[in-house]
Amino acid sequence: MENRKGFNSFYEFGPRKAEELIGEKRIGIARNYSGIIGRLKVFTNNRDLKFNELNLEFLKRFESHHLSKPGNTINGIASYMRTIKAIHNKGIKVGLVDESLYPFKYYTIKTKPTEKRAIKIESIKKIVEMETKTGSNHFSLSQ
Repeated sequence: MENRKGFNSFYEFGPRKAEELIGEKRIGIARNYSGIIGRLKVFTNNRDLKFNELNLEFLKRFESHHLSKPGNTINGIASYMRTIKAIHNKGIKVGLVDESLYPFKYYTIKTKPTEKRAIKIESIKKIVEMETKTGSNHFSLSQ
């Protein structure tokens, strides 16, 4: 069991878990953990965030804050929320926070289907039909 006094801070517990993940060679997930801690610190003006403060109201305010910034998306906040949820679940598992304080019981992580970004078949056909001259860097597309 974790030391309750030392890690009732989400900001202390999250990086500790990220370090453990690095030790397990799970670098991508560790990077996600560190990234969300950084985002949350910006949101809270570097004020410590305790597990019991990470409630439904906090999640909604963080979501609104994220979505108010140009270029931020529903899927971006969904990624952040999944990471917050994962860290919070680990906190529950080690006894840092009571399960009754679980903020994701009533918070739904929303996502939106992403736009298709595949190259169009017409463009592929043009590339396949492209004529090039041997030894030349020039080409022409047949119409």
